[in-house]
Amino acid sequence: MFRLPMVRRIVPQWLSRVDVVPDPMSHADIWRIAQGPDSEHSMRERAHAALREILARYAGISTERLRIENASGGKPFLATPPGAVEFNLSHCPDLALLAVSMRSPVGVDVEADRKVDDPLRLARRVLDVSDLALLEAQTPAGRPALFLDLWTQFESRQKALGRGIFAERADPDGLRGISFRPTGRHIACVSLVVDADVQAVRFIDYDAVIASG
Repeated sequence: MFRLPMVRRIVPQWLSRVDVVPDPMSHADIWRIAQGPDSEHSMRERAHAALREILARYAGISTERLRIENASGGKPFLATPPGAVEFNLSHCPDLALLAVSMRSPVGVDVEADRKVDDPLRLARRVLDVSDLALLEAQTPAGRPALFLDLWTQFESRQKALGRGIFAERADPDGLRGISFRPTGRHIACVSLVVDADVQAVRFIDYDAVIASG
């Protein structure tokens, strides 16, 4: 478990077992969902199946009774049971992260390390002037990795408030951005609102929890 507040970058310790979810829950949970050996299912399919199973645990109902809808900005929310938890899902081709909180709107983004063509061009479309200045000051060789880092922070903030990437930018001062590497090949960030009563963040390995029963 990692203690808040205000941290920009951490090295998470992944839990293989979790206790029954307390109520009210004063922490946020980040679930790591890896691509399974079953090639019949895409990462997206596996992530959404895991999402339903995990949310049903928090809500205390069966997956069949769980109902997820989209808000006007496109952000999914739990309609049944209403108000049970806040959550957000992100996935890339081989990994997914699910952030869950009972105390705060939450956003998460994960990206695989990869080549990024012309990161400055992409950054100028969406990042704010301070992030853009950081990117411009970086060497060309270092810009792709820094861009992905800054991008996950930006997108997690937007998702926390239910905004698209081209919508009004979320105010970074109103959100806690926690950057981390879920694996050696991925970069991620989770954002929670500053004034929420979230005391800690837990990092949970979904596959280990399922294997342990």
